[in-house]
This record gives sequence, C-alpha cells and structure tokens, in this order.
Amino acid sequence: MSTQLSNLQNDIAKLDEPGIGLVLIGLVLSVVLPPVGLIVSVSSYRTARRSGGRGTVAWWGIWIGAISTALVAFAVVASLIGGLIA
Repeated sequence: MSTQLSNLQNDIAKLDEPGIGLVLIGLVLSVVLPPVGLIVSVSSYRTARRSGGRGTVAWWGIWIGAISTALVAFAVVASLIGGLIA
C-alpha cells in the first residue's frame, strides 16, 4: 500500500513542474494545429529545461508536431502538384 502511495505522490509531483500547462497546450496543439503546436512545444521544452525539469511531455509534443507538420506539408505540396498536373 505504501509503495502505491509513493508512486502516486511521484506521479503528482511530475505534474507539478513549472509550465506544465503550456506543455500540455503544446501537446494538444501538435495534433490539432501542428506548426503552432511545434512552436509552443519547443518553447515549453526550453522553459522546462531552464527550470530544471526534464521536459518529457514537451519532447513528445515536439516529435508529434514535427511529424504532423511534415505530413501536412507533404499533403499540401502533393495537392499543389496534383492540381498543376491535372
């Protein structure tokens, strides 16, 4: 029981990092608006690292934002090329 309580306290402490709200906003925006989410995630990662945090969630936001931005860019370029060919 005390191990579970200790694990719960550690999980809560992780969510108490400075800037966690911005990190979560960046992660969500990385899925909804990839370029904006990428920028917000990079900013929140830098903030987390400067304050001594690990920035793990922000790092995931950066990866998801980068991959999503690349996919959106590929889709836009492909549709432009497809429109020019047709």
